[in-house]
Parts: sequence; structure tokens; C-alpha cells
Amino acid sequence: MLPLLLSSVSENHFSSDRGPLQQFKELIAIRNDLVHPKSDAKAYYLMKQWGLISPLEPGPISQQLDITPKELIYSQTRIPKDPSSLLPEHAELVRKIVVETISELDRLLEGRLSRNNWLWVEQMSLIYPEGSLLQDIPGFNDHDKIR
Repeated sequence: MLPLLLSSVSENHFSSDRGPLQQFKELIAIRNDLVHPKSDAKAYYLMKQWGLISPLEPGPISQQLDITPKELIYSQTRIPKDPSSLLPEHAELVRKIVVETISELDRLLEGRLSRNNWLWVEQMSLIYPEGSLLQDIPGFNDHDKIR
């Protein structure tokens, strides 16, 4: 909602037709596809030899099979549509897009998001047992280790 609000009050608004918002919107679509999978979703694999398969990527083989890149990957992020093909580098890309989106929002809000560094510090407190402190947890000697 913040980008929509900003666009109504600022000439220098968050543009939805370019990054990072365009990529962030795709992350929302990826999340929705993962959380609410379709029963007819397809996954394509390349069998190099018996027992050795890899996800099919856009290229000559997929073109020969008349499979469009849109069926294999998301266009903005190039993240695979098949959840079993996700790799750690895809998670790092998602983190990067989220950080860039927050940074752009912070710029448009003239630093209000990053003021006092509140956005990047997780605040945790224990609710059970009553009166417990984070320092009571074995292995956590100070709050900095929780970040």
C-alpha cells in the first residue's frame, strides 16, 4: 500500500513499471503460486542419463518442445516456476529485491524508514514463562546474537 500512497502525494513516486517494484510485484506472484499451487501446474525436466535429471531451462531444447520461457521461469527475476528447482541463490536474489524495494521506499520517504535503524533490528521478547528474559536462554548471552 505504501507505494500507492506515495504516488498520490509525491511527484517523485515509486514507479510500478520498473525495478525494484516490478520485481517485488513478481515476488508476490511467486509467493502466491507457492502457497496456492494450481492442480494443473507442470514441471519440465531434462534427463541426461538414467537417474540424472535437471530442471529444463529456457533454450534450444525447450524451443524444440514448444515450451515458452514463461512456462519455466518468472520473467523479471528469472526464478524457476518449479519449486523443486529453487536454489540458495534464488533466496539471495529475493533478499536483494526486498532490500532494494525498502531502500527505494526509504528514499521516497526521506529516510523515515531507516531513521534510528529500527527497520533492520528484530525485537524479541519472551512471553512464557512469565518474567523470563532472553538472557535466560542457554547460548544467548546478549541481544546482538539474535540479529
